[in-house]
Amino acid sequence: MSAGELPTADVGDEMRRLTIIDYCAKVACMGWVSNAPQLEINPLDVADAAEKAGMAPVDYVAKGLKEGTLEMSCNDPENPKNWPYNMFILHSNILVSSGKGYDYFLKYLPDTQNGLMSVEEDCLKPTEEKQRDGVGDKLDLFALLDFRMNATALRMLT
Repeated sequence: MSAGELPTADVGDEMRRLTIIDYCAKVACMGWVSNAPQLEINPLDVADAAEKAGMAPVDYVAKGLKEGTLEMSCNDPENPKNWPYNMFILHSNILVSSGKGYDYFLKYLPDTQNGLMSVEEDCLKPTEEKQRDGVGDKLDLFALLDFRMNATALRMLT
C-alpha cells in the first residue's frame, strides 16, 4: 500500500509515491515521534568528534546531517548497527497485545517460525529508505522476566 492510497488531504505527487515506511522514517527524522537509536553512530563518538572539530555537539550533528556525513538510523533500519540485539521483557505480553504485527515480529526479530503469507518480492518497496534482502534474526538475547504464562512466554517456549 502506498501513501497515495490513504484518504488524506491533497498532497503533491512526490509525497504520493512514498510507502508507509517512508512516511514513518520522514516523521522520525523530523522529530515528530521518538525513535532510538537516532543516529547510526554512538552518541559518545559524536560528542568526541564534535570536541575534536571544536564545535558544539548540536552544531556538529546539524552540519553532519546537512552534509550527509551523519545518517539517521530510521533511514536504514536493516543495517546491523541499528538492530536492538537484546530485548528484555518484564511483565509485558509484547507478542500478542503490545507488538503489533505478530508474525512480522517473529520473522524479523527472533527469526523464528511465523505465519507470513506474502512474498517480499511481491511487496511495494520503499523509495526513501534503504532496503536489504534476507534480514532476520536481529536478536542475540531475548530475556523474558515474567512469571506468568502469557502468550509471549508460551510462544518463546516452543
